[in-house]
Amino acid sequence: MARAVNPYVWGDPWEFDPRLSRVTATLGDVPWVGRPHHGPCFLLQRLDGWWGGGAVSGGPTPFPAGDSGIHGDTFLHGRVVTLRGKVLTENGAQQLDAFDELGAIFATARRVRLEVEESERSMARYLTVAPVTLPVPQPISDRVAEVSVTVESDKFPLLDVVEQSVTIPAAGVSMKNDGTYRAYPVVSLVGPLTNPGLSWPGGSWTYNSTIPSGTTITVEMDRRWVRNLANTVHSRNVVSGSWLGLPRGATVVKRTGRGSGSIRAVWRSAWS
Repeated sequence: MARAVNPYVWGDPWEFDPRLSRVTATLGDVPWVGRPHHGPCFLLQRLDGWWGGGAVSGGPTPFPAGDSGIHGDTFLHGRVVTLRGKVLTENGAQQLDAFDELGAIFATARRVRLEVEESERSMARYLTVAPVTLPVPQPISDRVAEVSVTVESDKFPLLDVVEQSVTIPAAGVSMKNDGTYRAYPVVSLVGPLTNPGLSWPGGSWTYNSTIPSGTTITVEMDRRWVRNLANTVHSRNVVSGSWLGLPRGATVVKRTGRGSGSIRAVWRSAWS
């Protein structure tokens, strides 16, 4: 007797479909694979909202009202990203365990990291996200369930997973952004320093005060925060100049001011 041929279920763990994505993702601690494999896995079939820029809203926003999404006078929404795919398992018990794993992504943290790897471009980037809708798996069988989860970030640029850092000397140092959007560094001013600052082609930034030995002032260039993290004191009112955002390519940044302390910057390349 000839064996009956069952309709093909796209995403069946024992079949191979070359149309499946070669993009993989990790949401929190849960990996989503681009191609099915034997054994339990979360198969990523669609990733909506990852590519493309962020939506712009509102008119000119008063600077004091700006939050982490403010750049100049325009508010840029964070991204809304939806992961759609299948939960592939070998039996019903594994499927229930997989559902528990998905449900625990946001059980202990409001914000987690969504990291996406595009192997064909040798590129991995991430967003920090919070849930808009939690995962709700829809079982099709003991081996296959459909699932989607929607998350939202507070910023729209995609950030390189690899962090870059440098100590900035008076003679200057090259700071490179491999992306397509300005990369905003976090700068640490470590005392003793007097009127420490930065200069670069077309701009400069200065902290117009003295930082004693043993004190560190942390400057987040995108949020425009100037804080002593030890006592949470803000001191943006002593700052003058423009806020450093690295354009695509290499930018030579120099240290200004006086003192034997140090100025250190950390950043990640950014994409719109």
